[in-house]
Amino acid sequence: MNEVINEIGDLDIIIDDGSHINEHVIKTFNLLFPKLKDGGIYVIEDTQTSYWDDFGGDSQDLDNSKTLMNFFKSLTDTLNNKEFIIPGYKQSYFDKKIISMHFYHNLIFIYKGDNNEESNVVVNNQW
Repeated sequence: MNEVINEIGDLDIIIDDGSHINEHVIKTFNLLFPKLKDGGIYVIEDTQTSYWDDFGGDSQDLDNSKTLMNFFKSLTDTLNNKEFIIPGYKQSYFDKKIISMHFYHNLIFIYKGDNNEESNVVVNNQW
């Protein structure tokens, strides 16, 4: 994948319709999202596999951190990282670059840009 991206350049849209194995979806996102241009959209299809054992999913423990749905749900907190009350907090790449996320039936859309909106109360992750 890196060779292809190096040849064509950063991408405007990425649609993950790959193996649907939860671990693969997460690894692919971690690899490809940084290659997406600002203003780009990353789409994950067939997220129902998050609930299917054969794909590494889990219907019993809906808090299982190894499922793709829980991985992406955990990223929703990055949208509001300027509100964390954690003095000295260091922003992750996703904190800085995810500007919105939309969850639909069996689909997730993640929009990339500069997540630099400040809190109206918290300064430098402190009261």
